[in-house]
Amino acid sequence: TPDIYMGSKGIVKRYHSGGINANAVMDWVYKNFPDLESLLFTGCGAGAAVAPPLFAAQASQHYQDEGKPLKHIYALMDSPSHLLT
Repeated sequence: TPDIYMGSKGIVKRYHSGGINANAVMDWVYKNFPDLESLLFTGCGAGAAVAPPLFAAQASQHYQDEGKPLKHIYALMDSPSHLLT
């Protein structure tokens, strides 16, 4: 979709809630894993253009704010579309 899978716009009777779903997952991670050492974020194609580095930065800030900074945080982007244009 034109929103790089992060929005909630419907196109051709298909609805994507990538941002909503990803934020729900991160809320679950924060609740269930308060003392992580490492996190990996990954995406492919359009999902690699924004999501991995964005969510990695947000998670890094979250754990820093909680006083439990991550030792390692990774963003793996497979075929990010912004590098091809």
